[in-house]
Amino acid sequence: YIALKRVDTLREDESWISCYIQYYMNSGVGPIHWVAPEFFSHRYNEKADVFSLGTLFFAILERDFIEIDGKPLYGAFKRIPGGGKVGIGYAMANYDPNITIQFSPYAQGSGA
Repeated sequence: YIALKRVDTLREDESWISCYIQYYMNSGVGPIHWVAPEFFSHRYNEKADVFSLGTLFFAILERDFIEIDGKPLYGAFKRIPGGGKVGIGYAMANYDPNITIQFSPYAQGSGA
């Protein structure tokens, strides 16, 4: 899927024409360990926000985190041999696009 943006253009005869152009977002905002795999190829659209929201929900339920400068940073992580815990989007972009993660029994309500 691609995102399309409607553009209204004034033609030389002073009539208007509408056309659609393909576009991608280009600003990186937010914690890197929440971003979608597409972010790393610089070709992403609003669907990447849905991925980030999913990692946020996962982080809330799992309470999994990494520490950077002594601060816990919550997210959805995958443990990579030789690479430690990395964000799921980064793992999908750089290791395996088919990587999956599962909720723990604690997050499912049976390990409290």
